[in-house]
Amino acid sequence: MAVATIRTNLDARQLTGRHAWRASVALLSLLAIFLPGAAAADGSYKLFDVRSAFVHQVDGVYYLNARVDYTLTDGALRGLQNGVTMAMEVQLEVNHVRRFLPDNTVHTLRQRYELSYQPLSQRYLLRNLNSETQETFSTVDSAIRSMGVIDELPVLDAALLDADKRYEIRVRAQLDVRSVSGPIRLLLGWLADWRLKSDWYTWSLGP
Repeated sequence: MAVATIRTNLDARQLTGRHAWRASVALLSLLAIFLPGAAAADGSYKLFDVRSAFVHQVDGVYYLNARVDYTLTDGALRGLQNGVTMAMEVQLEVNHVRRFLPDNTVHTLRQRYELSYQPLSQRYLLRNLNSETQETFSTVDSAIRSMGVIDELPVLDAALLDADKRYEIRVRAQLDVRSVSGPIRLLLGWLADWRLKSDWYTWSLGP
């Protein structure tokens, strides 16, 4: 009975050790996705960059067009090919600019994506989590380019804005840490504040 108990404890420790090893590999793969990035002028690192963005109105609805550059390191490519799913989010805010008071956010939008590698087909799967559509690509470069193109995305009913008020619209891209659980989420949440988001791309709307 004692021998059986010892063997069971050893098996449990071995199993725990395997889980810990796998968790460590997953964590290192996730970190490799984001280290290092391209150094910005202030010495920080930016892996995502909103290159352009604008809205235009059609039949009372504002539509967003934007271009986002996503930088993937060699570690990111290895992580994808080893089962790490990249979850990205493009955030849009519409703020009412007030002269004597803090600006007031009147509208927000989150456009979310997931990028993964499918080993059986050897293709990259890009899922649009808002529209629940998906595409596959033969190369990661083509998948990343597609994720960075936003065309004619409906974002706001023009009736929600007052014609005589000034608004600012801003857009940024960042890692969606909500898709990651446990301690890894906490760590990536800290990193997201540091380097895993683009700067805001801001422009004015209204008089």
